Amino acid sequence: MRINNIANIYETASAQQSAARAGRAGNQRPEARRDSLEVSDSARSFTTAFQAIANAPEVREGLVSDIRARIENGTYEPDPRRIAEVFTDERSR
Repeated sequence: MRINNIANIYETASAQQSAARAGRAGNQRPEARRDSLEVSDSARSFTTAFQAIANAPEVREGLVSDIRARIENGTYEPDPRRIAEVFTDERSR
């Protein structure tokens, strides 16, 4: 195998070593890049809504106690048509 221009190889290697030493001698470090994150307005709104839902009670105690009192008093009169509408709406989803 024959290698031509061996002097050129030594010059390139020597230049690379000199550059590396110069960088270490001056304690020069490449500038550190920092990660960043931008959150959109819609994502913030979603997060706020999600937290509100998570913090809401599963049962609306005020409504339940009102209906319970009306049942006990005999004044609760459910609307059969409205109940049927709710059932059919739920089934169509």
